[in-house]
Amino acid sequence: QPFTVSVSTSAILVLDLHSHLANRDICGYLAGYWDTASHNLAITNSFPCLLEPGMLGTEEARQVESEIFAKLYGNHLSLIGWYHSSPKGPSIPTVKDCFDQLDFQIKLLGNGNDTYTPCIGLICSPYEAHASSKSLDSSIVLYWMYPPSETNSSDYGKPMRMSYSAIADPCLSAECMEQIDKVLSFYKEKERSVDLKSQYSAD
Repeated sequence: QPFTVSVSTSAILVLDLHSHLANRDICGYLAGYWDTASHNLAITNSFPCLLEPGMLGTEEARQVESEIFAKLYGNHLSLIGWYHSSPKGPSIPTVKDCFDQLDFQIKLLGNGNDTYTPCIGLICSPYEAHASSKSLDSSIVLYWMYPPSETNSSDYGKPMRMSYSAIADPCLSAECMEQIDKVLSFYKEKERSVDLKSQYSAD
């Protein structure tokens, strides 16, 4: 793969919790650092987009994004990707995911090597049925798009599954706890939230 990827356990915790609490597709942003010397993309934080159904494209949605970006850049982090859930699996990028991912990668290209930052996509499937495994862990897949050929108009690029290393945080930071509290508070009284007290059904 063109670069290495590391993900902090705190970032995984927040996006995994976010994915578990909603019975619909949710999304959020990934933040961290790009090390040009080692060619490693370090995902250190995840920022859930806590939106009601039908809010996409509204002024409220733009306000939520503005608050995320203010927090992200205020902590001297870089925007390096996005995540979304696939509530009942599988954690495989769709055609739309691929187009969206390529669009994000183009937007983060910058004006040269000095300003270039890779952009990664992540899909979390919290309730995917694991036919070959008894694991209850979420299925998490990171992917990056090979850019399309400039000489072939029918080439739309190809998704590449990215391997990554999980970096264990020694403790949960105040920022991580804040994101957890926001997610729990948002879904506490929501009708479309998952009832964690009921018996699980794959249907």
